[in-house]
Amino acid sequence: MVQKLLLSVCIVFITLRAVGQAGDYSLGARSAAVGTTSSTLTDQFSLFNNPAGLAQANSPGVFASYENRYRIEDFQVMGAGASIPFGKFTTGVGFYRFGGKLYTEQLVSLKVANKIGFVSLGGGVSYVQYNIPTIGTRGVLVVDLGGIAAINKQWHLGAHIYNLTQSKLVPGTGERVPTVMKLGVSYRPITAFMVNMEVSKDINHKPIARAGMEYFIIPQLALRTGFSTGPFISCFGLGFKPGKFQIDYAFRNDARLGELHQMSVIYAFADKK
Repeated sequence: MVQKLLLSVCIVFITLRAVGQAGDYSLGARSAAVGTTSSTLTDQFSLFNNPAGLAQANSPGVFASYENRYRIEDFQVMGAGASIPFGKFTTGVGFYRFGGKLYTEQLVSLKVANKIGFVSLGGGVSYVQYNIPTIGTRGVLVVDLGGIAAINKQWHLGAHIYNLTQSKLVPGTGERVPTVMKLGVSYRPITAFMVNMEVSKDINHKPIARAGMEYFIIPQLALRTGFSTGPFISCFGLGFKPGKFQIDYAFRNDARLGELHQMSVIYAFADKK
C-alpha cells in the first residue's frame, strides 16, 4: 500500500512540477499579476503568500480566489479565508484546494502575525492533505514562517519559508513535503507605484526569478504586469477598489502549457484600531 502511494505521489509530483504547483500555495490575483512576487505584499492573501503581511492588513476582512489553469479541470485552484486583529496580533484562517477527480491537495491554515517597529513577523501551521482516489489519503502538518522589513518608505524586504520543519509525507521514508524559500525586495518611490523582485527556491530544485510592477492610475484602479522564469510565464492584471471591496483579475501565459486566469476578491470591514 505504501509503495503504491509513494509511486502515485511521485508521478503526481512530476506532473505538478510541470505546472509549478507542488509546494507553492501562493494565492490572489494581485500577486499573480505581478509575477507572483508575493513576499512583500501586505493584504489578506498574505495568509498563504507570506503570513508576516497579515500584520499590516489595515482591517479585518474575508477573501476568496479562483484560478482556471490551462482549462484543465484537475488543475483548478480555489481558496478562501478570513483575518482579524486581536490585540497586538492579527490572526488568519484559510482553506486552499488544488486539483480535481484524479488528485487533490488541500490545506487548512492558521496563521498569526505581529508588527514590531519597522519589522513584521508571521507564521503558523497548515494541515496539508494529499488525496489520490485509487490509493488513499495522506495528511501532514507543515510550519511556515515569514518576515517583512520596511527599511524606509521606498524599500521593503520580505522573506518566507514554507515547510520549515521539512515534514515527511510518509513516515520512515525519504519522501518529504517540498520546502520552499522566498526572498524579495520591493521599491515604492510613490504610493501609487511599486516594483517587486523576488527569488524562490525549492531546496531540491533550481531557483526561480520573478519580477512585477503595479501602478494605480487612480486610487480605485491599478494596472499590473510581471513575469517569472522556470518556465517563462508572462503576467498581466487589473485591480479595482469599489468601497470596501477589492476585486482583482490576473492573466498569465505559461510558455509551455497555455493560459491561466485568476479572479479574487477581498471585503474589508471596519479599520483596525
